[in-house]
Amino acid sequence: MRVRHVVLTALTVGSLTACASTVQGNGTGAGPRTGEVTSPGASSGAPSSNAPSKSSASSGVRPVPSTPLRTVNVPAQNGGAGYVVKVWAQAEVRNCAAHAYGPIIRFLRTHPCYALKQVLATTTVDGRQVGFAQREIGFRGGMDQSYRAAGQFRELVTRSGTGNLNDLLREGYRLPSGPTSVPFPNAFSALGQDNSVTVVEAWYLDGPTPDNDPPLVKMAQDIFLRV
Repeated sequence: MRVRHVVLTALTVGSLTACASTVQGNGTGAGPRTGEVTSPGASSGAPSSNAPSKSSASSGVRPVPSTPLRTVNVPAQNGGAGYVVKVWAQAEVRNCAAHAYGPIIRFLRTHPCYALKQVLATTTVDGRQVGFAQREIGFRGGMDQSYRAAGQFRELVTRSGTGNLNDLLREGYRLPSGPTSVPFPNAFSALGQDNSVTVVEAWYLDGPTPDNDPPLVKMAQDIFLRV
């Protein structure tokens, strides 16, 4: 039995309410993901297969740069040592459905995005080297329409068998060391604010990663909208 948590924070914008929310779940772009979004402490059923289709992956492997494209210093939230994030690959596309797989594609064809930003990076968490793949997607439309689409996408991407947005490992990019695809288990988070959703999958580079490892889930929350 695996556990997923939901944290909701309300942010007032004028006379309307914008939501910053976090879904911590089990899953990977290349493996299973467990059930629906639940309330804190609730549990989901056994995972089902969520294997990506081969057609959405890049056939070419891109060389790793000799130095990071950029380095971002991110202070930890609520204390801690913070993070030095080294970005080794990044991309931004407009045709989000072309960079996804599974039923997520159908959703993106009926809920158009304005951009998908993909990042592949490393950092250190509690003295251990970590790799992570981050995808941030923003939806078009007026405030009500785009906020609703973001909320629906966030719920969909955490369910079993729905597919996902492509990570950059899947599209042929690489880190200086580590796996050539997102490993499973990993630490999965889907974080939303206003009309955008950020999906993060993180893993240790020096050994196996416990499913939804709490320090890696916290890292995803701390770097949210900062990388």
